[in-house]
Amino acid sequence: MTAPYFMGIDQGTQRLKVALFNTEGKQIYLTASPYETQHPYQGWAEQNPNDWWAALKICIGRCLAESGVKKEEIKAIGVAATSATVLCCDQKGEPLDDAIIWMDVRAYEEAKLISQTQHSVLKYAGGSESEEWMVPKALWLKRNKPELYRKAQHIVESLDWLTFKLTGSWTASLCNVTNSWNYVPALGGWTPEFFEQIELAEILEKWPQEVLPIGAPVGYLSSQSAADLGLEKNTLVVEGGIDSHMGMLGMGAVDLGELAFTIGTSNVHLILSREPVFVPGLWGPYQHAIIKDRWLLEGGQTTSAIILKWLENSLTQNGAGPNNFYEVFDALAREIPPGSEGLVMLDTWQGNRTPWRDTLARGALWGLSLKHSMAHIYRATMESIAYGTRNIIDTMQENRIEIKTIRVSGGGAQNLFWLQIFSDVCRLPVSVPKNTEATIFGAAIAAAVGAGYYPSIIEACRSMVQITQTLSPNLNHSQAYDFYYTKYLETYYALKDLMHEVSLKLV
Repeated sequence: MTAPYFMGIDQGTQRLKVALFNTEGKQIYLTASPYETQHPYQGWAEQNPNDWWAALKICIGRCLAESGVKKEEIKAIGVAATSATVLCCDQKGEPLDDAIIWMDVRAYEEAKLISQTQHSVLKYAGGSESEEWMVPKALWLKRNKPELYRKAQHIVESLDWLTFKLTGSWTASLCNVTNSWNYVPALGGWTPEFFEQIELAEILEKWPQEVLPIGAPVGYLSSQSAADLGLEKNTLVVEGGIDSHMGMLGMGAVDLGELAFTIGTSNVHLILSREPVFVPGLWGPYQHAIIKDRWLLEGGQTTSAIILKWLENSLTQNGAGPNNFYEVFDALAREIPPGSEGLVMLDTWQGNRTPWRDTLARGALWGLSLKHSMAHIYRATMESIAYGTRNIIDTMQENRIEIKTIRVSGGGAQNLFWLQIFSDVCRLPVSVPKNTEATIFGAAIAAAVGAGYYPSIIEACRSMVQITQTLSPNLNHSQAYDFYYTKYLETYYALKDLMHEVSLKLV
C-alpha cells in the first residue's frame, strides 16, 4: 500500500505555490512559480487567469520530478486562493478578460452605493461593503463593461475557476461566499431582494449553484486536467477557501480564544466564536466560514511588512547590500527601549482596513529629535504595526470576543524580535507553528479531511499542526507600550481631518 500524501495549492498575489504533506503534517516538498500583475489605471490590478494554470503546471511538474513522491501516492488536493479575485468566463469556463484581483479598488463607488442601502444583510459584513469584494466588482462590471457582463456565463473567483479547471465542476466555497458575496446561511443563503435593490438580480444565475464547506469533496481530476498536470485521474479535489482563512487551519487556530494572525505585506486577524458578534468596523460575522456552527470575525491592516520593505529599499539605494538589512537593524533596534525613545508612527500608509475603515488615512511619524537614528525609525515602524494589531484586538475584546493566545504565520512570523514586540504590545502570548507556510498547509489539511484520513478539521489540525515556540509578554515592556499605544490612537484622531484633506486633494 502506498503512503498517502496531500497536495496544497496556494494561488497568491505574486506567485502560485504547490506543496506536499504527509498524514503527520510534515512538509515533503514546496515550490513556486511567479506571474505578473498589470495596473492599467490607478487603483486597478489585473492578472491573466491562464498564467495561474501555467504556473500550476510548472509547479506540479517540478513536484513530480523532484519530491520523490509518486503521482499515485497523492490522494487529494486542496486549494487556497486570494479573496475576491473576480473573472468572467464563457460557458466552457474560458476567461473572457483579465481577472480583477483582490487589491483592485475600482469598485469604490459601487461599494459606497451598496453600503448606503443599509440592507439587513450588510449586518453580516461589518455594516458596510468593501470595494475589494465580489458584489461591488460584479456591479462595476455591469455598469462599466456591460457587454462583457452580459456575455459572461460565469462570474466567479479564482478559487472557483481553478477548482473547475481541476474537476470540470462549478462550485463556490462557503468560506468565500460568506465573506464577500453577501451569502448568509442564517438568512437562507443569498437574499434575492437585496440583489434586486442594487440592480444585480441576474448575478445569482452567473454564480455557481452548489456551495460547499472547506474540505468537502468536489470530485476527481478530470481526464483533461490529469493529462495536463501529469497526475492520476482518481486524485480527489476538495473545496478550498480564502488564502488567509485556510491559514487558520495551517496555524491550528481553530479553537475558541485562538487568534490566527498572518503577518505579511498586509496583516489579517481571524478568530472564531460560538455566537454571532456584530462589530461595526470589523468584517463579519461569517457563519460556517471555517467550521460548522462557528462564526468568524475578521480584522486586517492594509500595510504591514511592506512598510519595512519600503524602509529597506529607501536605505539601501546607495550601495548598501540588502541581504542582511533586517539582521543588522534588528540588532540595532534591540538596544532601543520600548517606545523608540519618544517616536510615534501611524501604520496607515495606504489607509486603515479595520477598525477605522478609513481609506483616506495615511502614515505619520512624530517625536523626532537629533538623538534619533534610522534604527529608532525602524523600531518605531515595527511598533506602529503592533499598535494597529492591538487596536483590532482591543475592538474584538471590547465586544465580548475572548482572546487567549495569538498564533502567527507569514513572512513576518520568522522574525522573533518583531513577534516579541507584538506580544508585549498586545499583552498576549504569541505561538509559532513549525510550518509558517500556513496557507498552503491549510489547503493540504483540508485535503486530508476530504479524503477521509481525519474525521474533522479540528481533529486534523490537532494532529498535523505542531507549535515549536511560544513567546510570553514582558509586562515591563507592556506597561511602557500602553502609554505609546494611547498616543498612537490620539495621533490618528488628531490628524484624521488633515489626512483626509490632503488625500482628497491628490485624487
